[in-house]
Amino acid sequence: MSDGCGGCAGFRGTCGAAYDPEAMDPTSAAAAPVPAAADDPAAADDPAAALTERLYQAQIGAFELYALYLGERLGLYQALAGRPATSTELAARTGTVERYVREWLEHQAVSGWLTVDDAGADPLRRRYTLPPAFDAVLVDQDDARYGGYVGAQERSVEGLLIG
Repeated sequence: MSDGCGGCAGFRGTCGAAYDPEAMDPTSAAAAPVPAAADDPAAADDPAAALTERLYQAQIGAFELYALYLGERLGLYQALAGRPATSTELAARTGTVERYVREWLEHQAVSGWLTVDDAGADPLRRRYTLPPAFDAVLVDQDDARYGGYVGAQERSVEGLLIG
């Protein structure tokens, strides 16, 4: 990556990328604009707008897969299974950097993959929970419903080979 980011290595404190909290705040002027919604009648009549929306949704899916990969690779889901945590506690459990873990937790909560006990609390005091129903999908690789990054990759390859 051109900004010096080392991917998930940044979670372990080796990344030199600049941190911009305003870019993460959807109410901030620094936030990226959201394209027209798919149900917007004007977008339905404009193939370019429809393609823009499709690409936007694909980007969201890609970001969710990247976050899934980080959570799985760094053991974040495993460390949260049955054990709610603050960002500080989760970073300590996994040997990762608190600030990056906090960003990951916030993303996961906004995406609906984790719950947060009090979203209005100070960021360092928020406690995040992996819903027990998600353990089979995000933690237990022996469960047939497992859908972690490894599981998603296997299903993709299997789908290509089997059809």
